[in-house]
Amino acid sequence: MQSIRRRLSLSYALALTTTIAVFGGALYVDRREAVGREQEQRLQTRLEFEANFVVSGLQEQARFFPRLVRVVPSVSADTTYDLLPEIQGFFKGVGQHYLFVADPVGRLIFVSPSANA
Repeated sequence: MQSIRRRLSLSYALALTTTIAVFGGALYVDRREAVGREQEQRLQTRLEFEANFVVSGLQEQARFFPRLVRVVPSVSADTTYDLLPEIQGFFKGVGQHYLFVADPVGRLIFVSPSANA
């Protein structure tokens, strides 16, 4: 009689331990994946917010400064740009800051007076 009780107790304990271990492992895997998804969603939301912020800022600037540059006639096939005079005056008033403005190709079209010195 003692033997049967012992075997049943051990088998129930083993079944309970196995069930708890499997449930704990499944819970761990699920939470691990959920944390990754949550981080990905937060990052996506933040990137969308920052992109919308930059686009709205650029659109707002475009209302006040519809054109910042003008195309300079050039003998070569490359397009050359130059800042409009009023924009150059605005940029010259930035004080002691170093300001460089480049065209899409990377050629400098404006250098602030403090950076030129």
